[in-house]
Amino acid sequence: MKWLRCAVVCYIAMIVPVLGADPEPKILWKPSPERGEQLSVKLCQSCHDVRPGAPEQSRSNGVTVGIPSFAELAGLPDQRISNTLIKPHMPMPDLQLTRNEIADILAYFEALRRKAGDKPAAPATDAPDRKPRYPAPS
Repeated sequence: MKWLRCAVVCYIAMIVPVLGADPEPKILWKPSPERGEQLSVKLCQSCHDVRPGAPEQSRSNGVTVGIPSFAELAGLPDQRISNTLIKPHMPMPDLQLTRNEIADILAYFEALRRKAGDKPAAPATDAPDRKPRYPAPS
């Protein structure tokens, strides 16, 4: 009789969490282009022209000549931008951004693409279910 009681208790212990589980997880955080713009102005403006149509104030010091503006960078795939933010190269500093901050900056890039009338960013080419596609030889 003890084994039956133990089996019932174990069964109930397994079922109760499933019954109370929310079928659709709640999204507590959503990427925001507004937060992405604020972060970009705060962290990137010293080297990059962040806002489209903004005067090139940051390029007047001569240090940032040749560094692309955000309008130019918006043509890159999100995965490449994300990888650069995660593991930057010289002379770009290591900003140590959180995943949420990177997603906000990517949302800002997507907003820049929409304003310019460009198509959305290309999907990541290193997705596990897809092989990378290379351009046809010219």
